[in-house]
Amino acid sequence: MRLDRETIRSLCTEQSFERGVGYFKAGWVKVVDASPSRVKAVVSGTDDYRVETNLDDQISATCTCPYDWGGYCKHIVATMLAVVHDDGKVEALIEEKETMWKRVEMLLKKAELEELRCFLLKEFEKCPDMMSHFLLVTHIY
Repeated sequence: MRLDRETIRSLCTEQSFERGVGYFKAGWVKVVDASPSRVKAVVSGTDDYRVETNLDDQISATCTCPYDWGGYCKHIVATMLAVVHDDGKVEALIEEKETMWKRVEMLLKKAELEELRCFLLKEFEKCPDMMSHFLLVTHIY
């Protein structure tokens, strides 16, 4: 499915679409992460809401707002409009992320095992969730 204004309009109510257009035009969408198939954004409103859109063959999206009246909320609409009317920002984020990954891969190839152990232990102290995730993932493998 191709993401364009008409596709977005078909995924929500008319009210959500119009309000999403307003949020987009007001500049309340900040794309914070992107890949070729996924875009994450923060949309200002009553609160700041986190939106994640999956742009693979089957378009899907989630938002942290409490909307549940059918179709997608105005925050998702605004985010999708930001992707459609991107002017290169999403592509720049994707390229930046790819560059960072290449740099990380290069540094990991050069890193000593003891260096990595020390780094991970320090990071686990700062972020217990990361330690829990590490334990979960390494237990599976």
